[in-house]
Amino acid sequence: SVSADGFVRVFDLRDKEHSTIIYESSEPDTPLVRLGWNKQDPRYMATIIMDSAKVVVLDIRFPTLPVVELQRHQASVNAIAWAPHSSCHICTAGDDSQALIWGLSSMVSRLKVGWILYWRILLVLRLNSCNGHLRSLIGLRLLLRLSFRF
Repeated sequence: SVSADGFVRVFDLRDKEHSTIIYESSEPDTPLVRLGWNKQDPRYMATIIMDSAKVVVLDIRFPTLPVVELQRHQASVNAIAWAPHSSCHICTAGDDSQALIWGLSSMVSRLKVGWILYWRILLVLRLNSCNGHLRSLIGLRLLLRLSFRF
């Protein structure tokens, strides 16, 4: 679910008392207003930030880091829908009177390469930190996050 506090939460239906936050809006105090789950590939979902021209695509396996942020609308996005027979197509509609169909297969494959690189670098940094050469993981995460925006 999405909420006015700007979080995407996933609930386990066996224990409805608890939820896991998998994403927090990068825009503080801004509600998330829609959530679309990819029925063909349930690892992916998309959400809309209130009064924003941006759609955030998430992979539940990698919490907090968007797969991609779709930013081609000229006004607020107000609807999202995943293609019923394709795992890599999503339609977004906005107040700019446009409905855009996005092909995400190339974006997702670039993300996989990025995550392989990320984990390899993280392993090297951890090995180096054992030798007293501590590196900045925050800077690395920021660099990778910026490298995979579209």
